[in-house]
Amino acid sequence: MDSVYRKPRFTYVNLDGKTVTAMAIFVEGQKMEGHHVFDIGYAVPEPYREQGRATNIVKTAVSELEHGLPKTGILEFFVQAVVSTNNGASQQVAKNTISENPKVITDSVSDLPALH
Repeated sequence: MDSVYRKPRFTYVNLDGKTVTAMAIFVEGQKMEGHHVFDIGYAVPEPYREQGRATNIVKTAVSELEHGLPKTGILEFFVQAVVSTNNGASQQVAKNTISENPKVITDSVSDLPALH
């Protein structure tokens, strides 16, 4: 089994009945400055966009992690996102929830400009 599948993953969803209206996924990444790092991805289906759902689920999910992870011995952690420079909506979510001062990078997966 590839080691990527052994990393802790946390998935949060908001539902309207059985329909997912927002989702956030965290995967443990490489430690930074001795602290755990979680890579985040988030998505909102098109009919539910522009309603603050992505910002809401990211804030709620990070709060859940802040309350749950200390029970596992993780007292401090970082959350990071890599967002395409062409995705203004996702950039706004990251600005509102993760950092107001991203670094411009080249995404190692797509080889395209991105914000970290």
